[in-house]
Amino acid sequence: MQAAYRKEMYQEAKKELTTFHQELQQQNMRAANSLAEAMKETLTLHRLGGVKELGRSLLTTNIIENLKSRLGARLRKVKRWVNSSQRQRWVAMAILNIESRLRTLPSAEHLAKLQKALLDSVPQDSIEPSPNR
Repeated sequence: MQAAYRKEMYQEAKKELTTFHQELQQQNMRAANSLAEAMKETLTLHRLGGVKELGRSLLTTNIIENLKSRLGARLRKVKRWVNSSQRQRWVAMAILNIESRLRTLPSAEHLAKLQKALLDSVPQDSIEPSPNR
């Protein structure tokens, strides 16, 4: 699977992941089915052409796990959530509180290129206008 992620081109990565899927079918059918189900999403960064610039940071779940861990430590003592609106406010406040201690993405300057590729890959009639654009 790592060999597929190391490929820069979408077709090469897809071929490598397909080969891995075929091997996995012999060992663990549930894992193979899970991989097949997520194949398209797994290769999104490859399809958008951002692997070279952002692959090291975005091809792992480290960013998400780091934030999740920090949120868990911050919200650990909250025992009673009244409703989802309150939960959202607590999480938002916790993120704002820990934001200054989070590191920036090493290749953050390439995020604009990724955003453009994402916007170009989605049909324009399905995008709602954003106040930030």
